Amino acid sequence: MAKDWNKEFAFYAASLYRIGNYTDATLVSTIMFEKAIYTLLEKKGIDKDYIKENKENRQGELQFAIDLMCQEYSEYNSTQLHKIRKYSRNNIVHGTISIENIDPNIIKTMIIITWRMLDKERYQKYGKTPEKIDFLTADYHVVGVREFFNKQLSDEHAKKETFDKFEISDFEELYLLRNKMFSLASKIEKEILQSKNDENVKIDLISRVDTTSAYVWMPMHAYNEVGEKLSSSSASILATPLDFRIYLEIGGATHQVRKNYYIYLQSNEFKKMIEKNTIQGLEYFDIDWYCFITESNYIENYNNIKIQEKIGEAITKLDQDEEKIITWNKLLVGFIMERGDIAFDEIEKRLEFILNLYLDFKSFENNL
Repeated sequence: MAKDWNKEFAFYAASLYRIGNYTDATLVSTIMFEKAIYTLLEKKGIDKDYIKENKENRQGELQFAIDLMCQEYSEYNSTQLHKIRKYSRNNIVHGTISIENIDPNIIKTMIIITWRMLDKERYQKYGKTPEKIDFLTADYHVVGVREFFNKQLSDEHAKKETFDKFEISDFEELYLLRNKMFSLASKIEKEILQSKNDENVKIDLISRVDTTSAYVWMPMHAYNEVGEKLSSSSASILATPLDFRIYLEIGGATHQVRKNYYIYLQSNEFKKMIEKNTIQGLEYFDIDWYCFITESNYIENYNNIKIQEKIGEAITKLDQDEEKIITWNKLLVGFIMERGDIAFDEIEKRLEFILNLYLDFKSFENNL
């Protein structure tokens, strides 16, 4: 199912407000307030042509649209909406209010009412106010929307370059490494995913980087919409300044998939997959803050008791973090390679195993 971007942007404005980005929240909510009015009218079969033809000469189109909308939807108050139109929306659009020094109280009601009109389910879920949105949930949503829409020409140029290998200099420069990842992605699509994989696995959005980034992440999974990497498992490649990983990732926006994964780690299906691996260096590893390894060891060095202990710890943490975005992972399975010269054939053989492991886990999940 395609995303409803009216809903996504209404929640985006609320999320921006939650994390304290009032300038962007102002810009988005100012646009979405008017959009919400017309969207609800369209659901009642009233289009903009009707509004233009029937409004009174001295009456603005938005003013008339608000009156119509409140007639059609009795749960909304025209006095409140006109107050928002005059003192928030109009003053921002026409320059009476300085956007760069916006008072959050001026936009809060506009954000809330827009969120209610366009995204009622999450509006109810989070207690009808942005302050009750979990901070990490809000932050993830903001990052996800920006990642989806912020395309750079360099991304397309990088795809056109032929990937040969990673070199030590790539790991010393974040933006250079990300460009190399796009070149690698193009080669993986052509030589692995398209030619050897019939399970509709695709490369999702490669993570954007900025001055605070510590990694570049390339997730591969079966998805309906790009950007679903956070709420699913994936065969992933991740590069940091210190290492290069090819592994099975569990996104931070899902609890149930993670619990299913821990069941899988104790299954005969997983044991059979591990027995098929012929490549040295397959590891379990734990991470915090999305990418920092806190513990790692080769698969053969972990017995069933150790695995069950760690799974027990993870389940306890999951239950404590219910409804929260997770920034940690335990018992990820994959290959960790030191930074330096890494040729495509070294990546290919490891990735093919991890892709098979990912597909086996997906099949296991479907049968739970």
